[in-house]
Amino acid sequence: AGDRAARAVEVRLAPGEERMIDFFMVRPGGVLPDDTVLFERGDHVWRVDTAGVQALDLTSDLQGAHRSPTWNGNRTEFAFIQRIPTRTQVLTRHPDGSPSRTIVDVPDSASQLRWALDGRQMVYTHAAHHPDRGLVTELSWLDSYTGVQKELVGGAEERIQIASLIRHDLT
Repeated sequence: AGDRAARAVEVRLAPGEERMIDFFMVRPGGVLPDDTVLFERGDHVWRVDTAGVQALDLTSDLQGAHRSPTWNGNRTEFAFIQRIPTRTQVLTRHPDGSPSRTIVDVPDSASQLRWALDGRQMVYTHAAHHPDRGLVTELSWLDSYTGVQKELVGGAEERIQIASLIRHDLT
């Protein structure tokens, strides 16, 4: 989107605790807007300004644990995984934390949610048991408009196509 490119980076927050943070890196000559960094803390999704001065809890009014926040391509919404007893789902919210929409229920093991820059498609990982391979991590595609989901188990060509949807080059 414009002069920004997205990257996901794994960081250590505390000994033994790991989280994914979705943030935007600026291309040469670009401008990093305020309030761009989303992160998880205390089972909630937070937003912090680029100076790291003002943090805002965006999901304090919701039950459960909130994981894997990710911005849409034009940054008008962010999506995240909400886990409450007996239900795991993908929700979206506006940058100020106001409710947007519930997209769909997903497997309890869903994680690593990422929103493609097209603002429509998302991917996430989840655990699945296959009789011949045992417990494996699967990649699933999700249409954020319709809620339609598809397990991505195709060959190299399909995986390259999906990777191109979620990859955001700095060049």
